[in-house]
Amino acid sequence: MSGETSGLVWTFGSLAVTALLIWAVATPLSVIMKARTTEGREERYRALALACLEGQQGVERRLAEIAVELAATRTHLAEVQRVLADVE
Repeated sequence: MSGETSGLVWTFGSLAVTALLIWAVATPLSVIMKARTTEGREERYRALALACLEGQQGVERRLAEIAVELAATRTHLAEVQRVLADVE
């Protein structure tokens, strides 16, 4: 081999080894980063689901309060109608 050919072999060989090393390091790092991203997304979904559940429970409590108030209003209205009927 001449010196020039040997230099080309070393140059392209070095490039190939460097590319292989970059690939060998980048692939596991990308898998780790993807796993962390997925984990973070799942955590945000859990937090959102918990907030929705708490909101739904608050709405259900308020709806129960309104049902009690409506029943009391109906009772009072029936009493007023009875009194008005007695007055006529």
